[in-house]
Amino acid sequence: MKSHFFQMLFSGAVLLIGLSSVEVRAQAKTAVVMGQVVDRAESVPIPQAHVWIHGQGGGFYQQVDVEKDGKFSVVVPEGYYYVLIGSSGFAPVTKSLWLRVGSSTVLKVRLLPDSGNLQDN
Repeated sequence: MKSHFFQMLFSGAVLLIGLSSVEVRAQAKTAVVMGQVVDRAESVPIPQAHVWIHGQGGGFYQQVDVEKDGKFSVVVPEGYYYVLIGSSGFAPVTKSLWLRVGSSTVLKVRLLPDSGNLQDN
């Protein structure tokens, strides 16, 4: 009975190791874009900001809403990307990024109030 238990336990360990290596290989084909969106004038987070990421060839698109602290994080395949960051009442910012496998890119985005387009009610 003991040898059967250890054989099952050992088989399970091999299976878990196999799954972990597959997971690592899948993650290795991606990159991460992360950052924080803040008000340029006051350096406070803009929690209602949005981040749009477009792949150059049109094969990838994702929209992310930032967290309350203005932070965001997106996992993307390797490639060239256009990133648009914006929020109501602020001028949008665009970035172009080349992301390599396994890399992390941190953006500190400082949005300027868009006073030219604000209207009084």
